[in-house]
Amino acid sequence: MNRKIFPSILPAITLILVLVVQPVAAAQITISWPSQSWPSAMIDVNNDGRYDYGIEVSPWQLNSASGSITMTFDTSTRTLRTTCNLQNVQPRVATNGYPEIYVGRKPWNKQYANGLGVNFPISVSTLQSRSLIVTFTINIQSLLSSMNFNIAADAWIVRPSVANNPGTSPGSGDLEIMVWVFSQNLNPAGSKVGEVTISGRTWEVWRMDSVSWGGWQYIAFKPKGWSIRSGTVSYDAAAFVRAAKKYATIDISGHYLLGWEIGTEWGTQNSNGVAQFSWTISGFSVSLR
Repeated sequence: MNRKIFPSILPAITLILVLVVQPVAAAQITISWPSQSWPSAMIDVNNDGRYDYGIEVSPWQLNSASGSITMTFDTSTRTLRTTCNLQNVQPRVATNGYPEIYVGRKPWNKQYANGLGVNFPISVSTLQSRSLIVTFTINIQSLLSSMNFNIAADAWIVRPSVANNPGTSPGSGDLEIMVWVFSQNLNPAGSKVGEVTISGRTWEVWRMDSVSWGGWQYIAFKPKGWSIRSGTVSYDAAAFVRAAKKYATIDISGHYLLGWEIGTEWGTQNSNGVAQFSWTISGFSVSLR
């Protein structure tokens, strides 16, 4: 895949079981699997007492393997490097994990990473008229060609009872959305239900009406005819929330967006139990306009 960089277009699209830790001021923060069963860290980049990011290996369908997954965040450059070198992965499924960096929070978390100046949760009604600009630079440095793999944002749009009670699991009546920018040997869950054009880019819309392990609805936006393996991405996350509202079969008008996650779904269904990749994400920022 050739190097591609999203052109800059505003505002619609301009071209992450959690451990609770204290803010970390060290130059580098490293988490790894299998040395930690569910590796995660909250990061205070400028040591002002507010978390700026969360990082997590999220090995949610990784029962066993030989080798390791390592994530290192450099606070001086705000660069996250993720390296995976695994063999004999069990089970061999399309998605074994989702190493990620995030702002805001995930539903199961009890703490927010709101240090970048955007205060999550944000009501869906607010995002009807405002833009939430997400920017990051991705560089896939190595990737086993037979793996199932993507680069994708994940976000949770939840009922007030979930938004107002950190640590509450999502369920029926909540919505998970994903925004993909790159994929290899992988499609979203569910089935394709339509296409949308956002600022000249075409996205396939996929939906699973009730995720079997949690009961919430799932909507993913997958690029159609384009992808970004390395380059800077900047888009209006609110545009995808508004598009998801049209395709969801549940009413999310009174819901809240908990945060925004950037990571990679990886799996070994096609790679004979082997997972090998390395990437960096840098310059992850959000702004509400």
